[in-house]
Amino acid sequence: MRPARPQHVWLIRDHLEALAERAGVTPAPYTVLTRRARLAAALWFPLRKAPGRK
Repeated sequence: MRPARPQHVWLIRDHLEALAERAGVTPAPYTVLTRRARLAAALWFPLRKAPGRK
């Protein structure tokens, strides 16, 4: 994913997680942004929901 912006990586992660959940699979654990870090990131990058995410 070059050039990749952080929000692209998060968007793909969210999309893959949603696909796994729909398939009835529990995704492997991973670290995520804390609520505080996500709010800070929203100031730097336009965050949006992944396709299929509610």
